[in-house]
Amino acid sequence: MTGIAWEPPLWGLYPLDLTEQTEIAVGAQTPHAEGTPGLESEELSGGLVAETMHIGPYTQLPLAYNALFAAVHERGLRPQAPAREAYLVGPAEAPQEELMTRLIIPVEENTA
Repeated sequence: MTGIAWEPPLWGLYPLDLTEQTEIAVGAQTPHAEGTPGLESEELSGGLVAETMHIGPYTQLPLAYNALFAAVHERGLRPQAPAREAYLVGPAEAPQEELMTRLIIPVEENTA
């Protein structure tokens, strides 16, 4: 789809439990794109989140997620889907060691 303006960063939306076949969504903020044929729009709700910044290769993202989920559980919070990744510095811009990914997990306070 050429001609559609979008604003960085690119985003990935993931379920909390990854399986062998996982459905994900990838997107970007697109001003004035509502109603554009072939383009789906979704507004993500705001609220309480836990987040961290990962600097390094994508293969090390599971380490950052483990630390983030541990922090969520230590605070008695419940993670909510979808987990969000914002790709701030990608492979076209920097070497693997300098990739920058923001990890965001929506959370709720545990009422139990």
